[in-house]
Amino acid sequence: MKNQSAILQILNGDRGRNDNIQCSPEYSKALDKVVEFEEKLTSKLKLEPDLYKLFEDFNDALRTMHCEEVDDYYLEGFRFGALIGIDIMTPPNE
Repeated sequence: MKNQSAILQILNGDRGRNDNIQCSPEYSKALDKVVEFEEKLTSKLKLEPDLYKLFEDFNDALRTMHCEEVDDYYLEGFRFGALIGIDIMTPPNE
């Protein structure tokens, strides 16, 4: 298979999608801890419905914020990468 341009890799869905980004082992370990703590916390909070509802609302807001953060960082990285490409292709001033 010949090397495809980055544009074709994006078009064909081979790159640039969040579901095909391989996470680091550190991320996987951190995620495991988050899931473990969330399960422990929710099992205790279910005994207090008002606190459980508050936690669920907080968790939803936190997840939404995280999704927005990932989008913002992805967009900024892409924009900066394009600027680097333009800089590379621009001949130096003499």
